[in-house]
Amino acid sequence: MGPRDPHPDPAGCGDLAAGRAGVEPPLRDPLAALCGHLARLRATALDGEQAALVDAMTEAVRQLLDALGAPVPAPRPAAGGGALVYVAEDDPATLEVTVEMLEVAGHRVEGFDDGAALLEAFARRPARAVILDAAMPVLDGIRCAAELRARQADLPILILTGFGEADLDLRGIPGRSPRVLSKPVPLEQLVAAISEALGDGA
Repeated sequence: MGPRDPHPDPAGCGDLAAGRAGVEPPLRDPLAALCGHLARLRATALDGEQAALVDAMTEAVRQLLDALGAPVPAPRPAAGGGALVYVAEDDPATLEVTVEMLEVAGHRVEGFDDGAALLEAFARRPARAVILDAAMPVLDGIRCAAELRARQADLPILILTGFGEADLDLRGIPGRSPRVLSKPVPLEQLVAAISEALGDGA
């Protein structure tokens, strides 16, 4: 048996990245989140073989993202850096991927499965910006946004909806109308929108 390949490709990721197998656009977001997982894993104490395997996996995912025309996430900065962003989303998978991508972009992020839990956390420690799903149990994103703006008039808020902006009644939210993004939101667009809201991309 020959020497072990230090950069194995058991799943054929190289073929996928080269376009010899189809990759659907919905894969972009979980692949980008996977980049974040791998970056944090690489920062832990790994031996040489483990580090080489993580590097090979990271490169394969980055090639896939590049083939899909999606931005490759930048490495996450040191813990504690970046703005604190709260995200309320009642779909666990969507919440997890959103939090991961915002962390990869350099923000400190806390996720909640409804608006009421986010409000409780905001009372203890205000965030710099908030992302809200419009339709959630207990307290929906519209009512949550109104309560948040009553506490902090200039708070940047993004509202995500699967129904379209025309179907939302934002008149009860004080201050400037929150920016509305229609689902499914490409995560690179969400990252850009939150950076713009915070002034990072102005």
